[in-house]
Amino acid sequence: MKIDITYIKPEICIDQLFLTITYLNFQIMKVSSPFCRQFFLLLAPLFLTIFVLSFTTQAQYWYYSDVDSIPPGYNGNVIGTGMAFDQDGYPHIFNYHPRLFGSKLHHTWWDGFGWQDEELVGVGTGGINTGPGVAIDPENHIHVAFRNDQYGISYGFFDGEWQYETVDATTNSASWLRFTIDSQNRPHIAYTGVDQGELRYAFKDNGNWNVEVFPGGFGTVGSIVTDQLDNPHILSSMAYSIYRYFNGTEWIVEDNLPFSMDSYLVLDENQQPHVSFYYTGEGLYDLRYAYKNAGEWVFSVVDPGTQQNKIGWDNIIRIDQEGVFHIVYFAHNAGLVKHAWGSDDAWNTEIIDYIDIWNPAIDFIIDNNLLYISYHDNIEGWLRLASSDPVVGLHDIKGIHDKSYMQIKPNPFRGKTNIDAFLENEGIISLDVYNSTGEHILCLASENLSAGRHSFTWDANGMDGRNLPAGLYLLIMRHSSGQESAKAIIF
Repeated sequence: MKIDITYIKPEICIDQLFLTITYLNFQIMKVSSPFCRQFFLLLAPLFLTIFVLSFTTQAQYWYYSDVDSIPPGYNGNVIGTGMAFDQDGYPHIFNYHPRLFGSKLHHTWWDGFGWQDEELVGVGTGGINTGPGVAIDPENHIHVAFRNDQYGISYGFFDGEWQYETVDATTNSASWLRFTIDSQNRPHIAYTGVDQGELRYAFKDNGNWNVEVFPGGFGTVGSIVTDQLDNPHILSSMAYSIYRYFNGTEWIVEDNLPFSMDSYLVLDENQQPHVSFYYTGEGLYDLRYAYKNAGEWVFSVVDPGTQQNKIGWDNIIRIDQEGVFHIVYFAHNAGLVKHAWGSDDAWNTEIIDYIDIWNPAIDFIIDNNLLYISYHDNIEGWLRLASSDPVVGLHDIKGIHDKSYMQIKPNPFRGKTNIDAFLENEGIISLDVYNSTGEHILCLASENLSAGRHSFTWDANGMDGRNLPAGLYLLIMRHSSGQESAKAIIF
């Protein structure tokens, strides 16, 4: 068994760059004055370099691990995932395993040697929209909130053995649930009931559960977080959103916010709110971002969508240690799990995986400044973990996509780049470079290679050893199982 390490850079970035080059050239040629044309030609490389660097500075590898085999189809789908890392740096993933008879709360974790799993108590999965919430405290105790088999809310606690408590038995069909623990390891749960159509908030203090009810028919809970004073902040939505937070004395409420049913909240180091949300107004279907500036909400588009290309379902926003915002989300029509990073109006996006158009079951956390995404691939039938780091100990486990591939990093590049290739089978390969007109420029490799991972270096030169001009190039690796291709840009 092996892990398939794959770097995915969205083709749209390369295509946009190629279109930019073409557009600049077209605009320059439209200028009638030879002096102006020369002036624009001198400036064009500067603008192009700035454009290119906006993509290269954040490029990174993604590592994938198949965590648990889940046969495709409704009765085999996982519903929701909740993820946390223990004090040994190992991931724990909780989800609901629907069954024809008796669905279960499922726990999968890495113990340093392999993936382990256990089925816990029964759950009610009918009409549910979110998975269980999970947190692990500094003492390595696991906390999980979930919908029980009576369609109420339960809480589980693990300190060597599992203990369960009923939090609220009256909600009936609590379809949205969000969970966190505060600095004193006290659990906080926000959830809604389909029948009652109300937001509820439960917290445990001095060994007792307290439940507050907020009437108003708000059918979704975007998120719940606690601030530095352990006060809760809750974002809930229906036709519009309500952001409410407790200031230590009373609830402060902001309503009529134009977020949506799919929205998520995070607080920065100054305890200011930042929201990612799926926008569906004016015939648009975008992933958007909002934050507060001088008491006013400021909005920007992160990844634009359309009626035929809806973008932004199941979004989750986090902040890394450098203050960069990261959003993981689902592009429904395309069946893509995507990642955006940046702030304000400056956003980059990339594709994480293609998983089919339903049931992404996404969770996303940042641990020690590394990114981890859990989700469900309904095509191949896997509960999967993607990370920006190989995760110590997660090599030589179940791999995804046991097939050949080729990736280029950095890309775009100047001077030198590396080609990372994986061969499914041993055999003779050829690695060739072509320019944008299809002319063969260089043979980088032609040899017999073993199955597995191989690396090549290209110094941006042609067959004569001279540096090639800036532009778009195509690399093709031919092997016994077929061929792989990738675009590269020299700037």
